[in-house]
Amino acid sequence: MLENDIQVLNLIHENLFITQAELKEKMQVSIITVKRLMVDLQKRGVIERQGSSRRGK
Repeated sequence: MLENDIQVLNLIHENLFITQAELKEKMQVSIITVKRLMVDLQKRGVIERQGSSRRGK
C-alpha cells in the first residue's frame, strides 16, 4: 500500500462519514487524486462506497 492509501484509510477510520471534499482538504491533494485513490481502493476490495455517489461517502 502507498502512503496516500494509508492516509485515506486512517482518515476514513477516524470519520466513517468523511466526504471526498473533506479528504481533499485534509490530505492537501486535488479532488481528482482523492477520486483516483478511492476508486483504486474500491477495486482492490479495501473499501466499499456507502450512500449516493452525489454525497461522496
